[in-house]
Amino acid sequence: MDEFAAPDGETKAGGTNVLAIVSLILGILSFILNCCCLWCAPPLSIGGIITGVLGMGRANKDEDGTSKILSIIGMALSGLALLIFAVLMILNCMGQSVMGSSGGDPEEFLEIIEDIVDELD
Repeated sequence: MDEFAAPDGETKAGGTNVLAIVSLILGILSFILNCCCLWCAPPLSIGGIITGVLGMGRANKDEDGTSKILSIIGMALSGLALLIFAVLMILNCMGQSVMGSSGGDPEEFLEIIEDIVDELD
């Protein structure tokens, strides 16, 4: 048997839960990819949340505080990236609908935006 394998067969990196590390990596990647490759972020975010939840369960079972913290940070970054993606998509849809109603004229677009802001005040 491999001396680095855990008793349940899951390989661990230096005693830290692999799922927690994967969650952290996916959370960081999804957060960064929101800036440049928008459509890659949601699958990575969902994967980060799922592995974070699984890693948290494993950390609670093993009473491993480091893995628990890594899982929480990974889930938080993934959730934040998913929230940013949703906000960007809503803003994109709003911008497209306003630009479509203005006929593509930038001056008319700015007038519509000013009217919306005035109504909110």
